[in-house]
Amino acid sequence: MAKKTFDWVRDAEEPMRALVERESRSKQEARARKAADLVDQLVGLGESAQKHVPLDDSTHRELREYARISPKARSARRRQLNHLGTLLLAEDLDAIEAALGGGSGPTEREAQIELLVRWRKRFIDERDAAIDAFIEQYPDADRQQLRQLTSRAAKLVGSPAGTKASRALLKALRAAADLL
Repeated sequence: MAKKTFDWVRDAEEPMRALVERESRSKQEARARKAADLVDQLVGLGESAQKHVPLDDSTHRELREYARISPKARSARRRQLNHLGTLLLAEDLDAIEAALGGGSGPTEREAQIELLVRWRKRFIDERDAAIDAFIEQYPDADRQQLRQLTSRAAKLVGSPAGTKASRALLKALRAAADLL
């Protein structure tokens, strides 16, 4: 037997209600993740720096409360972090992020370090040609030290000692680029 169709009839006296659009679940989850990241940044700031962030008085009060909780009380700190995340959902997250100097992109320092990591890989792959190119950009770099560290890192690739040598090479690159 076929399904009967149902014709909905609205009474003239029944008021029309506007449909309220809700955020999708994925947008809600992304907003919650952003709030959690901002809570982590806020907790890392000192109290004087937190005062410059546009937050409600209750949120500022809860941030001070978090600072009072002993680091040994992990459960209490976790609960307080969750509570702060819930409070931040009612705030303007973009304004808070702007006040914290954030953007979703990497900072300039992180971008420079990433560039040096690529230089390190290039050093291990190309050796002298890469070192010469690096010396052109950073003339104060110690060519002999870079060659020694590069050859040691290339020789020990894949071993724990190779990891240590690779870190030493990155440290030398950071020193040459004044990123210590």
